[in-house]
Amino acid sequence: MATTDLGYAATVSADGRAATDVPDLWFELPPGFTRFDLLEDPEERMLRMAEAVDPLFAGAATPLQKFSLVISGEYALQTAIAAGAEHVSACLLRMPDGELSQGTLSVLIERPDVGPRGQDRQGSAKRTALQWRRQIRTPRSP
Repeated sequence: MATTDLGYAATVSADGRAATDVPDLWFELPPGFTRFDLLEDPEERMLRMAEAVDPLFAGAATPLQKFSLVISGEYALQTAIAAGAEHVSACLLRMPDGELSQGTLSVLIERPDVGPRGQDRQGSAKRTALQWRRQIRTPRSP
């Protein structure tokens, strides 16, 4: 598996100061996933996507269907980038039964100073912990 290091050791805050308290983030991509370069020129990326998609369909899709897949994929990628994605990767495979399987992995880092004002992160975390504790303590019947 490929390791992805998004390294946030020296990011800059909104007021221009270096933020050194932001943790590094790393994870391993599942097999078959390819990371997108979020800074790459979209036209070049779409041309590469079209080349990658073509052999997967091997005549089973029209050029318009392939074009639609590439355009919708780029649109989804641009939406993730606009939402602040730090990582986007995708997997597009032909399954043994011939069906096409697609997966997308996106990582967005929500910093404490952004996001909905009414969001109660601590309250949400406490409620989740209480629910988990109740589930663990409650015996399950077979």
